[in-house]
Amino acid sequence: MLSRRGFLQGLGAAAASLALRPLHGVSTEGDIYRNARIGLAVERPAGWSFSSIADFANLRAQALLLDEFPDALHALKDPTNLPVFLFENSAHRQGHFAPAITLYDEPLRGGTPGDQLKAHANMVGWLGRSYQQCRILEAPVEVSVSGADATRCRWTYRHQLESGESAALYVQSVLVFRPPQVHTYYLVDRYPDRHTGDPVWDRFIASIAYRS
Repeated sequence: MLSRRGFLQGLGAAAASLALRPLHGVSTEGDIYRNARIGLAVERPAGWSFSSIADFANLRAQALLLDEFPDALHALKDPTNLPVFLFENSAHRQGHFAPAITLYDEPLRGGTPGDQLKAHANMVGWLGRSYQQCRILEAPVEVSVSGADATRCRWTYRHQLESGESAALYVQSVLVFRPPQVHTYYLVDRYPDRHTGDPVWDRFIASIAYRS
């Protein structure tokens, strides 16, 4: 499994290639999103919309992080480290926050880990070195998606901006190893008072389908 520094460097390297052609091979039909480049189809939650990746990157640059990496080198602030897509539910926007789903497509170094549940817990632990009040609510478990093995973890952290605005967030991360890549989905809501019920999250995860 990657060292934390290698993990962060890998995030930036993958996103640099995505930034060049972010819509390459992408199509939509109703709420169905397809990405031919990574062999993926998912169903966007009803009433949700695509949101600006550029606005997301600008807001992320304002986040306060706990660790020592300078902003210019930190993968969690790297402007080339972009998600594949960003879905949001603007009906529940409060300040800069709205319930959201993002996907990151990153290079997998060292092959698929033998213990994917432990690897997922370690990933949350690495993020906890950067994010405030980060803790696992429910340990990673196996989850079924079409065409791939996946794990799902529920955790929380406090997202704080340079302006002083902050929010406790509820995160479900879904981790899919597909050598030579690893896909990480982040399903984000408020914590502890959530706007989005489990049936919405469960339906989205069940819609994830990879081409064989």
